[in-house]
Amino acid sequence: MGLVRAICSKIYKKVGRHVEFDDLVSFGTTGLLEAADRFDEDVGAQFSTFAYYRIRGAVYDGLRDMAHIPRHEYDKLKAQRHADEYLESMGQRDDAARAPGRAAGAQTVEGDLRAMYEAMASTVTIFVTSLDAQADLGREVSGDAASPEEQVALSQMRGQLVEAMTALPERERHFIQKHYYEHKTLLDAGKELGLSKSWSSRLHARAVEMLRDQLIKQRAA
Repeated sequence: MGLVRAICSKIYKKVGRHVEFDDLVSFGTTGLLEAADRFDEDVGAQFSTFAYYRIRGAVYDGLRDMAHIPRHEYDKLKAQRHADEYLESMGQRDDAARAPGRAAGAQTVEGDLRAMYEAMASTVTIFVTSLDAQADLGREVSGDAASPEEQVALSQMRGQLVEAMTALPERERHFIQKHYYEHKTLLDAGKELGLSKSWSSRLHARAVEMLRDQLIKQRAA
């Protein structure tokens, strides 16, 4: 419950004008109970890692159902939710790789920095894609009218995203399109391909990383 309250305190700073703190704690507690029910220690992930993202996800899901949250503020929270889904998958993958009985790869400062860079770049990619999806619906994410310079930058960004998405394999492109632009859950997007929730999460993470690499190639060209 200490973890629940710590997570809710951070989110409350963003939405405190529109929701009671106890409501966030209630949502987060639901996520904690779900994490306890679904946690499988044999996978190798730490419970704290697994629970962290489940709690945050439950809070965001609860906020989604609260109609009085301003649209532009919820859109930012939704982008954070997408990022959390990716980081949750990465956290479980890293913990599983460190599980007893598994061969550990060589740990170097260079490797750690590279992994950190890739995670940050992937998170940026998720935010850009999420916010572009909201603009695709005709909504101003910031709540303010964009300047002419911002409109040009947005147009360029959207062109780059379209080009990068076109270069993805069909299944990875399916997840980006369904989850971000058609606002389907990972579970629903995965069901269309006959995939389980865990495999949907993994494929989503791979799609994000491939999209990230395509965008990096464009900037380097």
